[in-house]
Amino acid sequence: MVIYIGADHRGFKFKESIKAYLKNQGYEVVDVGAESYVEGDDYTHYARAVAEKITADPDQSRGILICGSGVGVDVTANKFPAVRSGLAISPDQIYAARNDDNINVLSLASDYMEEAIAKNLRAVIAPRLRAFNKNYKLPARIGAKTNKAWLKLGQLSRGDRDSLIQRATEHAATAKPTDH
Repeated sequence: MVIYIGADHRGFKFKESIKAYLKNQGYEVVDVGAESYVEGDDYTHYARAVAEKITADPDQSRGILICGSGVGVDVTANKFPAVRSGLAISPDQIYAARNDDNINVLSLASDYMEEAIAKNLRAVIAPRLRAFNKNYKLPARIGAKTNKAWLKLGQLSRGDRDSLIQRATEHAATAKPTDH
C-alpha cells in the first residue's frame, strides 16, 4: 500500500513531520508536494495530485492532505472519482471516518491540530476493522452519483469519461467489506 501526501504552505511543516513519522514506521510514502515552503501556494494543486493517485488505484493507496483549515483540500479531493476524503481532528474521529465511512484520504487542519494527534494515522491506513457495516454501500452509491455529475462538466474527453464511469460503476457493484 502506498500513502500519498500533499500540503500547501500552511501545512508544509506539518506534512514533513508526518511524512518522516510514517516512513520511520515502515510505510511507503510518496510526497506529491509542496517540495519546499512557498508562501501563497495553492492547496488545490496538491489536493488534485493526491486525488488523481487515489483515483488511479483506490484499493491499494491512501492519501493524506493538509492545509490550514483542512476544508479546502477535503472539498477538492472529494471532486475526484473513487476518492472518499474526510476531515478529522481527533484520533477517534480518524478511526470512525475510516471504519464507518471507509475514507481513503484523510484531510487535516494544520491550524487546528497538534502533530502528536495527527501521527495517530494507523486507523486511516489500516484495512477496515468491521466485517460488516450497514453503511458500507452508502459511500459507493453517493460516489457514483457525484462522480457522474462532476464528469458532465466536460473536463475529460468522452473516452476518458466513459472509462471512469464504467470503472466506478464496476467498483461500486463488486465492493465487499473485505475489499478495503
